[in-house]
Amino acid sequence: MCPQDLQKTKGDICISLIEKISPQISAYAKCIQLYFLGEPTLHPELNRIIKHFKYHTNATIEISTNLSVYDSYKEWEDFLQSGVNRVYCCIEGATQKSHISLRSTGNFEKAVTAVRNMSKIKMNHHLDTDIVVKNIGTVF
Repeated sequence: MCPQDLQKTKGDICISLIEKISPQISAYAKCIQLYFLGEPTLHPELNRIIKHFKYHTNATIEISTNLSVYDSYKEWEDFLQSGVNRVYCCIEGATQKSHISLRSTGNFEKAVTAVRNMSKIKMNHHLDTDIVVKNIGTVF
C-alpha cells in the first residue's frame, strides 16, 4: 500500500515531461511502472500517457491500482484499450469488513466489480493485458 505519510509533495506528472523523457529512454526502457506513492487512475491523462509510452517505446507498461476511482465499465474499457500491459489490482481481504480494515475508504464490492469488468473487457476485445489481483490481508 502507498505509504502516504512519506509523500511530501503531491501532483501529477505533466505530458510535456513524458514527451521529453520518452526519446531519452526509448532504447533502454524494458518496463515502465506508472505508479509510486499514489493512485495512478487519479491522473486525468493516464490513458494518454500510456498510449504515448506504447508508441514511443517497446516497454511493458504497468500500473497498480486500488480500484477506487473509475466508476463505470466505459472508464475501465478506455483504460485497458490504452495499451497498458499489466494491471495490479489491490483488493485487501476477502470481505468488505477485512477490506476496509486495511483500506479505510475502500469499497470491496466496487473493487471486485472492477476486476470482473476488466476481465470481461479483456475477453471481449481480445486484449493481452495481464490482470493481477494482489491481496495484502486475508482477514475474514
